[in-house]
Amino acid sequence: MIHVFYYKSTALHPRYDFYLHQLPLRYQEQILRFRDRRDAERSLFGKLLLLKGLHFLGLSEYKLTELRYTNFQRPYFNESLDFNIAHSGDYIVCAISKTVKVGIDVEKIRPTILHDFRTQFTTDEWSEITTSDDTLKAFYTLWTQKEATIKAFGEGLSIPLKKIQIANGKAIWDDKILYLFPLRLNQTHLSYLATYKENPQIEMHHTIFE
Repeated sequence: MIHVFYYKSTALHPRYDFYLHQLPLRYQEQILRFRDRRDAERSLFGKLLLLKGLHFLGLSEYKLTELRYTNFQRPYFNESLDFNIAHSGDYIVCAISKTVKVGIDVEKIRPTILHDFRTQFTTDEWSEITTSDDTLKAFYTLWTQKEATIKAFGEGLSIPLKKIQIANGKAIWDDKILYLFPLRLNQTHLSYLATYKENPQIEMHHTIFE
């Protein structure tokens, strides 16, 4: 089972300070370094979604103070639990699983100079983008799939995006295969989940911070 917790934020939260002080001091200081308040809130609510998810799964014994980081700066608690957080535009998403490794990404569809990203795609992928009736959506679909894949592998930008081949709902890199699943948010945002399991059960949780 994979649980995906998501939060939609369309304006600055009036209780920002209240929620900020629910985090350990270390993370409060990190968040306060953001110059843009929206970026600060995305980081804040990403961590709060993780805490909500842990509570929902009956894992409240996991504390943010116990988070560790791999050499590629991927956060984790231990081998018994995996999670991944992403945010873009109005959405913050957090995937959590006690059974499989997960990677998640979300992107707001916005005007983009597509040619600047040509080198990040294979020939077939670029053809898929440029021949699509909606080139922008096709670009962001593949981009989000690749980002989710990289986050699931957990090796960061050491994996060139072009080396990840996307086709038929799968991502392939170095003889490894991940399966890709779209997450329905709204018409202006795309989100994908990547995992090693071919047919996982995915449960979506709309979360509200009042």
